This record gives sequence, C-alpha cells and structure tokens, in this order.
Amino acid sequence: MIDAGGLYDETTGHTVSGEILAWYRFNEGSFYLGSPLTEPYDEGGGAVQYFEGGLLVTGENGVGLAPLAKKLGPQLGIDTMPVEQADLPPYDETLFWTADNPNLVGDPDALGPKWVEVSISQQTLWVYQGQTVISSTRVSTGLEPNGTEEGLFHVRLKYAKQDMQGFTDATGEVLGFGEARPGTIPHEVKDVPHVMHFNMQAEAFHGAYWHGNFGQAMSHGCINLPIEFADWLYGWTPLGTAVWVHA
Repeated sequence: MIDAGGLYDETTGHTVSGEILAWYRFNEGSFYLGSPLTEPYDEGGGAVQYFEGGLLVTGENGVGLAPLAKKLGPQLGIDTMPVEQADLPPYDETLFWTADNPNLVGDPDALGPKWVEVSISQQTLWVYQGQTVISSTRVSTGLEPNGTEEGLFHVRLKYAKQDMQGFTDATGEVLGFGEARPGTIPHEVKDVPHVMHFNMQAEAFHGAYWHGNFGQAMSHGCINLPIEFADWLYGWTPLGTAVWVHA
C-alpha cells in the first residue's frame, strides 16, 4: 500500500491508504485522530479503520466518522434523548449567519462538509458545501515579498473585529507582529472586520475597508475580502473549517 501512495505510521506500524487517506489528510487526521490502530478492513459492505481518536467508515456518502457517541451512549448509561426545545427554533445553519450570502451560486443545503478554496493565481475564493460551490468572490492575497502561504489549513481563531499591527524591513517584508522593533517600519490597521485566522503565520481571511482592488495581490499575507462577503463568510464558517490555498 505504500507503493500505491499509502501513509505508513511508524508509531503503530499501520498504514492509511485510499479514500480514507484522502479524508485523513484533508481533515488533519494526524492532529485530530492520531495514529491508525488497525489496517482498513471490510465491515458491513464498507471499509473501516480505527484510529487513536475515532473510527473512520466508508459508505454511500464517502468517508466519515462513525457515530460512536450515539452507539456507545446507551452502553455507558448516558442519556442521549433530546431535551425539550421550549421556544428554541429548530437547528438550522442559517441561525449562525450574520448576513445573507451576497453571491449565491449553489445549493447551501447540499450534503458534505464546509470548506474554502483560494487560488492565488486567479485571486479568487470559492466556498463549498461538500462538492457544491455555493459562493465565490475575488480576493486580494499577499503581495510579494509577503506571499500568502500555500497548503491545507483550518480556521483556528475568529474575531468579529481586530486591530492588526506589525513591522517590516526596508524591502517591505514582514518581520513580525505587534509593536515594532527599533530600526523597522511599523504598520497598523484598526478595527479590521470579520477576522478568521487559518494558519500559524497569523494569516487570516478578513474584510478590507481600505481598498476595493480585489483581484489583485494587496496584503501582507492575509486574504482580503469585500466587506459584505466577509460578513457572510464569518457567520457561515465554524472553527475547524478546512481551507485549501494553492497557486
């Protein structure tokens, strides 16, 4: 399976491969699920594989986490019956939106996980529900020498509003964040709206009220969004949402 592109885990001596590996990589399985405890095997017509933090199963809708809590609850004596809703509305994702989708292009109720794709070369962002594009917009990514990092990330921190400050050298390259060091050039933007950090380099999605030049690289590494789009995306995107940034 290694020759076929599988991932060997030296800690447990097991391999992750195929569609389970694709899910594992896309969802940062090494961080959230840990090492594989078994090889994939057939169970009930689909492949399953145990990990330190959960069980992955394959089915008609692809790969996903097995509902272990639902299955183990009764065995452990945990009451999983729904509580009285009183005057609470039925659960709906739109309850968390802070604005309407300004550019609806697909079914927002499509099956599958939420994720966001950004193309640096096209300066474009696409929002997905499963494999369905439900919205998109032009963006402004990092202007060299502060190009936006490419890779697979997840939304890690969210701020409705944040002051952003840092410092650069004479070439404009960002050297750090916070208060400037002696001999550097400070920069600061107050009240940046709808900030969502997605990597460990302090890069984030956020609204940009100081320019309208979307479609051109403009930032210190962050992904600038039109204000209305940032407002909607902030409410639509929960912590942990996958983010794929590529050329």
